[in-house]
Amino acid sequence: MVYKEFKEQLTRSKEGWYETGLPWKANHPHLPNNKERSLKRSDALNKKLALSDLTESYGEIIKEQLREGIVEPAPKQVKGVEFYIPHKPVVKPDAESTKLRIVFDASARAHQDAPSLNQCLETGPSLQTKLWKVLVRERMHPVAVCGDLQKAFLQVRIRESERDALRFHWRDGEHSELNTLRFTRALFGLGPSPFLLGGVIETHLKLWELQKPIAKDLLESMYVDDLISGEVNLEQAVSLKGSAIEIFKDAGFNLHKWHSNVPELETKQSTDGDLSYAKQQLETGSGGKTTLLGLSWDKIADTISVNIPEEKAVPTKRGILAKIAKVYDPLGLASPTTLVGKLAYREACEAKLSWDQTLPDNMLSDWKSWEYSLPSQVSVPRCVVKYQEPIHSVHLHTFGDASGRGVSAAVYAVVEQAQGTSQGLLTAKARLAKKTLTIPRLELVSAHMAANLVCNVKQALEGFDVTGITGWLDSSVALYWISGQGQYRQFVENRVRKIREKQITWRHVPSVQNPADLGSRGGPVTGETLVGRTVLACDAR
Repeated sequence: MVYKEFKEQLTRSKEGWYETGLPWKANHPHLPNNKERSLKRSDALNKKLALSDLTESYGEIIKEQLREGIVEPAPKQVKGVEFYIPHKPVVKPDAESTKLRIVFDASARAHQDAPSLNQCLETGPSLQTKLWKVLVRERMHPVAVCGDLQKAFLQVRIRESERDALRFHWRDGEHSELNTLRFTRALFGLGPSPFLLGGVIETHLKLWELQKPIAKDLLESMYVDDLISGEVNLEQAVSLKGSAIEIFKDAGFNLHKWHSNVPELETKQSTDGDLSYAKQQLETGSGGKTTLLGLSWDKIADTISVNIPEEKAVPTKRGILAKIAKVYDPLGLASPTTLVGKLAYREACEAKLSWDQTLPDNMLSDWKSWEYSLPSQVSVPRCVVKYQEPIHSVHLHTFGDASGRGVSAAVYAVVEQAQGTSQGLLTAKARLAKKTLTIPRLELVSAHMAANLVCNVKQALEGFDVTGITGWLDSSVALYWISGQGQYRQFVENRVRKIREKQITWRHVPSVQNPADLGSRGGPVTGETLVGRTVLACDAR
């Protein structure tokens, strides 16, 4: 319903930009005028800016927004809902570009019992391509082409009749005249802004699909305001970059800050402009090293890495959980390593330790041994495709394994090209094993996990010629169940049915050749483990 209303309200100007209304909740609670509270926060802000010597630079940002039409003087006559959004500075001295940013607080309230503006607005359905899916696709492009939309949210116009809900106060100095301004665009900090931006991008790219089919690939390669794409060679990558710039420019968007493993496609480092929304959320780097949706990316070596915090955790249940949570690993590249930490956390829970109670000596010794053995990062090649030439076919291999400690799945791609065949790990997953299940049943659970994971990969690789899927297990019992011979109790029957619904050819692999074995038991990860030297050997059998 929210999306339908958005589509009905969306209009486009002769210049190409899009305008829409705010997605108000049906029968939302009354949103009281918060002018008095906003004025108090404005006075406190001015004093803080003066003490931090930020008044001038803060004012320059707002003046620039006035010149660009992002904000405008608010008229005395109010139309519709009147609300004032407080704001504050955020300073990041080590940021790649903008050191000072203004953050608007649309969650502010007129008083304790009043709703905020964000509580009165629908956040809308998620229209973004899943981050995991974008990363999987990127690992199939020999030449990476990555850029971001400059001030993306601020290119989505809000219709004039609803702008008074986006008012704010500002003084150009502690003793200057009070200015009342309002936004004309969707702003960072407003709950529905990601939905509004996603809806505009989706609408615009679908309009271009008939004229330029590449627009469909661009839509699959967008994460909020970041374009994470690529091609098979430099010539096609240059064409992709040019088409992307043309298509987004037609809607008033500017694609900039290009990153690639090929220097010819990159933008020279600059200190101007803003970071994209996605990069703000996932951090960023500079020079030969940057980030790819939160994963460290060495563009020269063309490797991506999972960073593991070097800071030692407080040896408590809370400390263990905090340490594990700090490992950002959407592709599961370090999942065998983090499984050991999860086992330590489960052991602490089973011992019924309080959150801040120090671990007993036996548990403390195991925890410190694991923590000191951790690498600073786990790295793999960004792309599993060796040659910069067209891909003839892709065959997916999914491995499953289980032990009394964990259940794991790993998906590898074998890529056929004219110059030869390449292979590599695309993604993996590991989780704790349920203690009440027998090993054969856990092996079946790993097969189910492997089947789901590889089907998600196949869906992510839409547009690539995936010619087949092979599933591998080292459990003869689980393979016998999957073959559909016999009748079983509900637990086995349900999982066998779900596995057999997927078009996967299941085969046996010896445990020593099963790359998912490490993920099920936990342990250190090496480059050779992740490359998966045994995949082609298994297939040859």
